[in-house]
Formats: sequence, C-alpha cells, structure tokens
Amino acid sequence: YPWPGAVAVAESDDLLHWSEPRVVVPTCHGSYWSGSGELYGENPPHGPIDGFLVQWQGKYYMLYTDAQKGTTTQHLGIAVSDDMQKFTDLTPDEPLLDSDFYNYNKGIENVSMVVDGDKLVLFCSVGMAGQRIAMLTSKDIMSWGKLDNTAEVSGLQQQWSKYAACAQFVADWRDI
Repeated sequence: YPWPGAVAVAESDDLLHWSEPRVVVPTCHGSYWSGSGELYGENPPHGPIDGFLVQWQGKYYMLYTDAQKGTTTQHLGIAVSDDMQKFTDLTPDEPLLDSDFYNYNKGIENVSMVVDGDKLVLFCSVGMAGQRIAMLTSKDIMSWGKLDNTAEVSGLQQQWSKYAACAQFVADWRDI
C-alpha cells in the first residue's frame, strides 16, 4: 500500500471506461483514527483502507478499516451517502466495530457485508498473523454483537491455507 491510505470511488457505465477516483473517506477523517494529525514514533498515520460499499435502506454505506490513533491496531469505520457523491463519516470519534479482542494481533481488515432479508451479515478477517474469518449479524447497521473468537467461522482452513483463512471478499450474486 502507499501510506497513508484513503478510500476512493471510481464509476463506470460499461466496466471498461472509468472515472478518475474520487476520495470519499480521506486520510484525516476523525479524532479516533490514525490520520488525525500527530505522528506517534513508529506508528505514522495509516489511513483508511479496504473500502466496501453496500446499499441498504435507500442509502450507500462505505465500510473501511483504519488504525486507531497512536497504535497499529485496525478497527472498523463507516461512512454514508444518499447519492454516492458526498459521504459523511458516521464514526469519526469511535469505531463502528471495536476489535479489542484482537488488539494483540493488530485488529481486523478485509470487511465485506451482504443484506440477507431483514438482516445484515458482516464478514471480516481477524488478527493479522494466523488470520481467521469472523461473521456477525445485525438488523441495524450501527449495532453489532461482540467481535471475539465466538464470531469466528470454523472449518475454513484447508491444507493449502492451514495457517490462515483470510482476505475474503463476499459478493452477493443472488439477484443477478
């Protein structure tokens, strides 16, 4: 990654020709996050990464991960837009999903979400070394259960990935 990060959106009508990327979650986006101004010795600003866009209840939500200011531990943030043009960060001063259980292992990344009927299903990689996949559900995009080892999805590690099951990307193709 080129550090510090930012989350951008590019648009296309034909999947061949794309607009210039437009930053929707900038490096500096709130007091809780690493890009909020100060450098902390070995922990320079990280900036938001791993943007994931989901449409829900008539709005567009951009999920992202970023490091907590002064640490290298990544947490989950969220921004919202009515029109895909202007996004408002809903989590400038605290994370949407706190990954404290995984702080010893640098938190979470690679967030994906699908809408399943009246609930949302969130997937993310937890921990950095020996990553695992966790899954949580919610009926309110701002309220989630506890992210700890009880949320981890079992049975994903295969011989070819016996040390880590990580970097998932979930696409919902049911309505296509």
